[in-house]
Amino acid sequence: MEEKEEITLNRLGTQPVGKLMLSLGIPMIISMILQAVYTSLTAHSYQIWQKTAKRLLML
Repeated sequence: MEEKEEITLNRLGTQPVGKLMLSLGIPMIISMILQAVYTSLTAHSYQIWQKTAKRLLML
């Protein structure tokens, strides 16, 4: 068990850079894209809510 942990901890110093970029970069890129989509959808729904509230207040 201890040997497996040591290999996992040292992967930054032993694996090729290209493989590390893919294994560490892709999840970060996906999370940033999801965050951007969530933010834009939230902003859009807030604008719709604001317009609806203004219409209701004018009634």
